[in-house]
Amino acid sequence: MLPASYIALDIGGILFRPLWRQIGIKTTSQLLEVTSLQFLESFNRYKQSFYTGKINEDEFWQSVLKKLKLDLKLVATLKKIYRQHVSPIPENFNQLDKLKVYFNLVSFNNSPKEWMDYRVRRYKLKKYFSKFVTSGYTGYIKPSLEAFSILTKLTKTHRNKIIYLDDNVKYVQAAKIYSNIICIHYQNPQDLSLEALRKF
Repeated sequence: MLPASYIALDIGGILFRPLWRQIGIKTTSQLLEVTSLQFLESFNRYKQSFYTGKINEDEFWQSVLKKLKLDLKLVATLKKIYRQHVSPIPENFNQLDKLKVYFNLVSFNNSPKEWMDYRVRRYKLKKYFSKFVTSGYTGYIKPSLEAFSILTKLTKTHRNKIIYLDDNVKYVQAAKIYSNIICIHYQNPQDLSLEALRKF
């Protein structure tokens, strides 16, 4: 068996703190003067279309605001609020320079195109990652078979392994059916260290 040649990371929760989920939703709900439940009901109604690139960010926020019967002029504010909650984890970012020497790094995550574009540009992710398998680019959301199929086809043969790290255990479990994916449930920075990953 050949050593692993790719590392696929779900960058949300590994390279970036999940501040949007933790506090951003509450902050946005308070700004809009609606409950978090009301906001999430509207958000989730259009989420899949947004996350798979069927609608763009402006269309998404307009749909959310219309559902809540709020002023569409708030779109720019909502876009800004999301970006204010994008917060990197320095300890993990510092690992990338070491990892890219030994592995091809791939971002494998569910994210709307515009949100991913922002992170790629703002944090110069192309410096580290050779490919971005992101739902907003591909049209497929994890844990769908289509999303994982794109990932497995990155290697030339099934003898080449892909190390896949994700903080979402549901996605890690879904990936275990693929013979060329080594699945790791990310729980702490040590899981991302070169010492830990070169064992595979």
